[in-house]
Amino acid sequence: MTYRFPMVLLIAALSGPAGAQEERAEATIFDFLREGDALPTVESVRELEAMAQNELEAENCEGAIPLLRQWARQAEAVSDMLDQGSQPRLAATPETQTSFLSNSEVATYERTRLLTSTRFLLLDRNRALVQEAQCLHALGRTNEAAVAAYQALEFIEIHQTDEWDSARYLLWDIAGFDYE
Repeated sequence: MTYRFPMVLLIAALSGPAGAQEERAEATIFDFLREGDALPTVESVRELEAMAQNELEAENCEGAIPLLRQWARQAEAVSDMLDQGSQPRLAATPETQTSFLSNSEVATYERTRLLTSTRFLLLDRNRALVQEAQCLHALGRTNEAAVAAYQALEFIEIHQTDEWDSARYLLWDIAGFDYE
């Protein structure tokens, strides 16, 4: 059995007052519309990635953090948009969905491309979260770094070993655990 309550307490304690921490990765297209922002696209995600990486290469964490947050948010939202159109959902049983999706090679090809694209966008989100945590830690913003690393570990896939190691070692370092 998994208990999520302690995680909520950790995040609440480390985040400070409500609303103190800037936007997190979990964004939907409705968030962008509600905020009056343009909907993100695959192209805008790539542009943000390039801008964030340029700031990181210039060792400018202050400039990189907002870009990393936007990159993560946009990658999540675009992934959700692609996933939403990948299969019928309303009043469809799993058997009906499977039948519908296997009816043509085109549907299978499109679905494979969509699944691959959504997966890569989520991997981007994970990488942006880890890099954000590292920047926050480098700037001495330890509480925010812990929250970002914790969130990254919630999302990181098993084969993202570099991100996994970076996030967990950072979190352990913040916790004062000697892992070596």
